[in-house]
Formats: sequence, C-alpha cells, structure tokens
Amino acid sequence: MSIQKRVWLTGASSGMGLNMAEQLAAQGHKLALTARSAQPLLELAERYPGQILVITADLTDLDAVQAAAERINSAWGALDLVILYAGTCEYMDLPTFDSALFARVMQTNVQGTVHCIEAALPLLRAGKKPHLVGVGSSVTYVPLPRAEAYGASKAAVRYLFQSLELDLAQWDIKVSLVSPGCQRLSYAHASEQREGCPHHIARH
Repeated sequence: MSIQKRVWLTGASSGMGLNMAEQLAAQGHKLALTARSAQPLLELAERYPGQILVITADLTDLDAVQAAAERINSAWGALDLVILYAGTCEYMDLPTFDSALFARVMQTNVQGTVHCIEAALPLLRAGKKPHLVGVGSSVTYVPLPRAEAYGASKAAVRYLFQSLELDLAQWDIKVSLVSPGCQRLSYAHASEQREGCPHHIARH
C-alpha cells in the first residue's frame, strides 16, 4: 500500500487535472485542489470526505495563492507533493501580433506558476520526501504554428524547473518537469479551449 501524501494540485477542475485528482484521491492521498471553478472539486470532495481541501483561487493573484498556501498550512502543516498543472493556451492570429494575448498566456503559465512555487516551497521543506512537479510541453522542442505565446511560456517554465532542480537539491526537494506532446483536452474555461492546442499532462 502506498504511503499517504499531502498533495497540492492546481488546475484540477477539468480534463486531466480532474482525472489526476480522482486518481490521487482513490489512492488515499490528502489533496488540496485549486482551480477557478469549484463545483467539480466539491463533488469530488463529497465522495472522499475529510480527504480533500477545495480552494478556489486565481493563480495570477499572489495574495490569493498565498492565502491558499496558508489554508494548506493550517490543515496539514506541510506538503509532500506539488503538481502545478494549471495553464492556458491561446493561438496567435498572424500577421497581427497580439501582445495582450501574449501577456495573458505568460501571466497564467509563467507568473501563476511562479506564485505557486513561492507559496509552496516553505511547505515542501517541511514535508516528507518533497517533490515539485511542473508541466512543460514538447512544443518547446518542436515549434508549432500559431503557438508563439504558449511555446514561449512553456520554454520559460522548462528553464525555470531545470534551474530549480539544481538549486533545491541541497534541501532534498526533488524537482521534475513533464513535457508531453499534443492532446485535445479541456481547460477550466471554455473561452480558453482550442482544438489542437499543445495541452499537457502532469503526473508524479
């Protein structure tokens, strides 16, 4: 039987995020599930009473992320596994280059991830065999048309986690980056769904 872990999973309200949440809950782990949409998470929490914390937050808001971490700290005092799955994808419609679109994608995929890392590290340092998992994409190795914003954001995430792997080793925090290929999966918001967009899976 696997050892119960204290897990923070972001982007958990739909698609593979929700699927991961269901699998981790079925394995008996304690879960802090963060997303902008709470309803699917509340339904999951009802199936696993006392096992799941449902935390609604916009990860681009540092105060909201810090509040989520404080709630986790109050409940468990530490984290053993953090999976930063939350993200978005929007296509660029060239020849018009949309800098606002680019900024939205970078804000969610990069800055949102950075906010979570800042909030999670103190809890991971207090955890058992702590493990930080980020989600990149194979698009950073093989460029795709119209994915300028998404690819740039995931390239930043890749470099960030590769550097963190070096720096956090001295505190025995394992760092992993998952860089899967393209799949058709739904994001948490219909407005962010794009058929053929280089979506991602995080696993531990």
